[in-house]
Amino acid sequence: MRCSRRSLVFSRCRRNRRHHSVGDYSHAGLLAARQGFIIFCVIEDLKLPVGLDGRAVRHVAGDVRVRAHRHAELEVNLVVRGTATYLLGERRYALTPGTLTWLFPGQEHILVDQSADHELWWAVFRPQLVARIATAPHIQPLVQDDPVEPYSRHLSTAYTRRLQTLFSEVRAAEPRDRALANTGLAYLLMVAWRAFLDSNDVVDSEDVHPGIRTVVRVLQTDPNAGDLAELARSAGLSATHLSRLFKAQIGISLSRYRIQQRLHRFLLGYGNGERTTALTAALAAGFGSYAQFYRVFRHETGRTPSTLRPKQVLGLGPSTQNVAPQPVTIEPPWCQNSSAPTSSDDRRC
Repeated sequence: MRCSRRSLVFSRCRRNRRHHSVGDYSHAGLLAARQGFIIFCVIEDLKLPVGLDGRAVRHVAGDVRVRAHRHAELEVNLVVRGTATYLLGERRYALTPGTLTWLFPGQEHILVDQSADHELWWAVFRPQLVARIATAPHIQPLVQDDPVEPYSRHLSTAYTRRLQTLFSEVRAAEPRDRALANTGLAYLLMVAWRAFLDSNDVVDSEDVHPGIRTVVRVLQTDPNAGDLAELARSAGLSATHLSRLFKAQIGISLSRYRIQQRLHRFLLGYGNGERTTALTAALAAGFGSYAQFYRVFRHETGRTPSTLRPKQVLGLGPSTQNVAPQPVTIEPPWCQNSSAPTSSDDRRC
């Protein structure tokens, strides 16, 4: 494997601890060959503003987070509405309202299968802040890089409401008063950890088959990579077994996952429409024509692509804008019934 980054010279791969030199990617990544596919998992530069010890962000279904990623900052998530699934390393976690999850710097993670009403708060904390805070023995687990034990628990309603308020106050302070925001981040870190310790309701997780994780990474890297037979070979499974196991472990069908990745790629390429056309971005994302893209976009979001301009605010990872995003909710109607998109390309898997 090779680790590469434009702005960070060295990083570590969980399965290969050797250091490697800088490559030419806008986000750091790990490249690995697997059965003829190139797998890219992002080591994300969160681009935190200078002078801030972290960030607090409200995430809703449809916000763009394309690939499995990890970052140098400790992260905490609090689900407030809807459901989702986290792939965390080799484990799968089902997230429901009140779930608090800690994500450590050495842990690759990605949200998948978000319900249309899914909403969570997440915050990241610079390593320097965590080191200053985590001096007492009961807080020192926060300085770990990649703990083995699960760090996801259900909170009480009182703690959930209290933390929602803290997340909101920290976010509101960030653009106006960085000293106040940093004080709030330190307090949020400690209260969230205390809430975690006070809960005994551990979130159960399931092992994810290594072949399924391979396919997830392949499609995150290139939504158009391989047909079902090729993906099955890369996973070391039969095509039928892959389809069935993917739906069981990831929570959505393989074909729906591929479509979501194409739409995510379109959203990243198109942005707010100021730098390219919708046709160019759709073709680059892997759609066969604008008509096919338009039909899928309408099915998935209930909108037309024109709603992305000029107010749509999209980004990978934390937004640096002081504007609330207008998310595109990706929730296809055919996932609720037996009907499917009419294009053969849409049914590729």
